[in-house]
Amino acid sequence: MKKLDDKLTSALEIITRKVPKNVKWCITGSCAGIFYGLNREPKDIDIKVKEPDVEKIANILREYMTISPRIMEKVYGNIRFKNLFAGFKINNYDIHIHSDVLVFNEERFKFFIDDGLLNRIRKVKICGTQIPIMSLEDYVILKAIYQREKDIGDLKTVLANNKIDEKYLEKRSKELKCYNRVFGLINKVIK
Repeated sequence: MKKLDDKLTSALEIITRKVPKNVKWCITGSCAGIFYGLNREPKDIDIKVKEPDVEKIANILREYMTISPRIMEKVYGNIRFKNLFAGFKINNYDIHIHSDVLVFNEERFKFFIDDGLLNRIRKVKICGTQIPIMSLEDYVILKAIYQREKDIGDLKTVLANNKIDEKYLEKRSKELKCYNRVFGLINKVIK
C-alpha cells in the first residue's frame, strides 16, 4: 500500500474523532482506492453517508465547512450525477461528503447508502485510528457506474490486485439495477 501523506492521515483522524459512532460513514474515491492498490496521491477525501447524515456531519465539522449542504449536480460527458453534498477543508485537503448518488444517461442508476453497504465497511488502522473504508465490491460498483476515464483506470488496477466477492457484487449490482453496466465494464476491463 502507498504511504499516506501526514496531512491526509491527520485529516482522516480529525474526521474519525469528531463524527459520532452512531453516524455511519465510509471513505471512497481515490483515498479508499489506495487500500485496494491505487498508486496515486489523493487530492481530496470523498465520504459517503446516508442522506440525513450529511446535515449531521455538516454541523459537527462546521468549523471546516467551505460548502454548506446542497443538492449538487455535475455532468461528465453524457452522464449527469446528482446528490446531497457538503464541502470542507482540513489540512489543505478538500473533504466531500456525499449522500446517495443518482446517475443519469440513457439509463437511470441510484447508488444508495444502506445498511448492506455500511455493514460491509472495511476498518483500516491508520496511526492507531480505525478508518472506515468502502468495501472493495461497493467501490467497484460505484466506479463502474460512473465510468469516467479515471474510474476505468482505477477499476483495472483494483481488479488486478484484489480478489473480489463475485456473489455480493452480482447481488448488489442487481439491487441497484446496474448489473449490465457493472459487469459489461468489468468484462471489458479484465480482457
